[in-house]
Amino acid sequence: MSQKENIFQPAATPRSGLTLWYWLLFDYVLLQRFENNSDKSSQRRWFLKAYAWLLLLYVFILVARFFIVIWVVENNLPAFYPDLFYPPVLEFWQTSASFSEKNLFFIFS
Repeated sequence: MSQKENIFQPAATPRSGLTLWYWLLFDYVLLQRFENNSDKSSQRRWFLKAYAWLLLLYVFILVARFFIVIWVVENNLPAFYPDLFYPPVLEFWQTSASFSEKNLFFIFS
């Protein structure tokens, strides 16, 4: 008969890269135990798995920023709410005429 896993005993290796991030932020004891019980190659592999989640978060933030910029330009918010924007933004908004020019200004500013 095989021995059942104790649910109260934490795992020696993380289940995913997110678990490794959780250990890094909140559970330093488990992170130290994992570091002491694993070799360098598995540590590098787990680092890359955790880093992939960070890249995914970064891409999500960039895509969200892009859609927010599109929303601001589409709804012409600086024209309706000028007190919410900096004066250089308002000056540029009033002098430029094209949608793409305003869009690029917000994306790269």
